[in-house]
Amino acid sequence: SAPSREAIAVHERLLSTGPDPSSTRRARRRDDKPAGRTEIELPAALRVLAEDTLVGRETELTAIRDWWTRGRERMLLLAGEAGMGKTRLQAELASEVHDSGAIVLAGHAPDEALVPYQPLIEAIGQFAFGAPLDGLRAVIKRTGEAGTDLARLIPEIRRRLPDLPPPRAGDPDTDRYRLFEAVADLLGSVAGAGPLLITLDDLHWADRPTLLMLRHLLRSPQAANLRILGAYRTGEVGAGELTTTVAPLRREGLLRGLDVVGLDREDAVELLRLRAG
Repeated sequence: SAPSREAIAVHERLLSTGPDPSSTRRARRRDDKPAGRTEIELPAALRVLAEDTLVGRETELTAIRDWWTRGRERMLLLAGEAGMGKTRLQAELASEVHDSGAIVLAGHAPDEALVPYQPLIEAIGQFAFGAPLDGLRAVIKRTGEAGTDLARLIPEIRRRLPDLPPPRAGDPDTDRYRLFEAVADLLGSVAGAGPLLITLDDLHWADRPTLLMLRHLLRSPQAANLRILGAYRTGEVGAGELTTTVAPLRREGLLRGLDVVGLDREDAVELLRLRAG
């Protein structure tokens, strides 16, 4: 099948040898970040996509920005067919909020997961790898005993903080609950210090452990300040389990949905002009 518009954009940007057109703007805004805020680089895939010109999507962007600034729901879930630009919209919001001082973490669900919870492991791993050592130590300290459970999920945490106590032993159900609580403690601690956005892509491929952890996270009192912008492809087999799992969250006011459809005629012509000249 033909590559998506997002894939083409990433390829074109990676081949480009010119200066980053947004580097000056981001450098100017760096000084505006909240004092003492741990800074994490914007994930590379989102950064590259955000540098591409966004055509149309004013209605969707208005809705996404409204959710970020005034929405009470912890998660906004973008739904649409393949190639509709869901990932590009994620990148646009991610770039905007990162420029304003938020921490942005990203994960995606592969069609064949290597480990359970992979999208969230990717996101948390970016914090574990990218945070300054003092910042990571402070966050782990605030989570208390949960830090040892997190180190089992993200080995990089123990590598950077080798003085962590050994993990606690327990039965599988108890271990899973402690792990879910540890993730909520960590992300809640980060979000409590300033805005935190997590983007999760291709959630139609998310395995059941990931969906259960996501549901727990959205309901957790510790993670009240966390915001997640997810996306999934309608029509895929896994989309049914996703929508079933998150259905109660809609009724509880924790999740908002947004359908992403094709461009109108004028925007489609403009996109072709940008692509073909």
